[in-house]
Amino acid sequence: MEKNEVIPAFEMLLDEIDAVVMALNEEGAQLLTAGKYADARALIAKVESINAIRVKVQSLSEEWRRLSFKTVKKPGRKPRQAKLKPTARLGKGMRTPEEAFKLPLLKTLIEMGGAGRVSEVLDRMENHVKPMLTEPDYEPLSSTDEFRWRNTAKWARQELIYDGLLEKDSPYGIWTISDKGRAWVEKQSQEPMPYNIHEKQTKIQFPGDKNESADRPVALEQIIEVCHEIFNNGRDYNEAVKLVAMRRGLKSVHTVYDKCTRQLGLTTAEFKAVTEDKYQMIKFLIDRFPNYQSYIVEQLGP
Repeated sequence: MEKNEVIPAFEMLLDEIDAVVMALNEEGAQLLTAGKYADARALIAKVESINAIRVKVQSLSEEWRRLSFKTVKKPGRKPRQAKLKPTARLGKGMRTPEEAFKLPLLKTLIEMGGAGRVSEVLDRMENHVKPMLTEPDYEPLSSTDEFRWRNTAKWARQELIYDGLLEKDSPYGIWTISDKGRAWVEKQSQEPMPYNIHEKQTKIQFPGDKNESADRPVALEQIIEVCHEIFNNGRDYNEAVKLVAMRRGLKSVHTVYDKCTRQLGLTTAEFKAVTEDKYQMIKFLIDRFPNYQSYIVEQLGP
């Protein structure tokens, strides 16, 4: 089985867990409204247990994405086709991960004065995230008919609460950014947005980089991020570029496109051709950035 055939299975499992949690949350809200607090507490405990399972599944999914291996085909046997449930269909590409929604969500809350109702936050947030959304992101969940990306954003919100970037004691149905969240967004906004391949990034020392400068070109880091999305997460070139631009808070996706093409002396077709073979890409980048060989191999190898 191909590595990327397993990823949709994880995605569908997460969707099914999300559907169960949403249904239980609605049931819990009804119990609270009816004054059945003991039943509501028992239900909340069940939801917390399910959320713990979801965290484990998400962790396994991320671990699988990081694996790098070649498909092994057994002679005389046809590859088994995975049977996907029609209620959990996945279109071209993969759904956008929760991590990509964190910065846009916080920025949206700041635009709204620091807090907002869930539906209003998501409606406004769509303008920020639309460039990176994929076909599966716009598929409705079978249990609620809610777009998948909106559900993913809600889980991103939960992680932001764990990180202290959102207030955990906001009124029901209201999302509120914390002081720590505002400071984090400000820090992201202050990071440089370079346009030259020789511009430098913040010093970060990596093991094995004894003879290499720790001031890595931002262009190289962005190119490697794009390659990571292509090789490890099964995204196509355009999806990968949009996600990297969104994750870094860049004003235009063309900033990343430019680093992958013009600044490397490649056309779009040539860059795509190189990414068809990870080891060819590693060799190409080492030729272009010989002083950062250890970093390139560490990020894209083995």
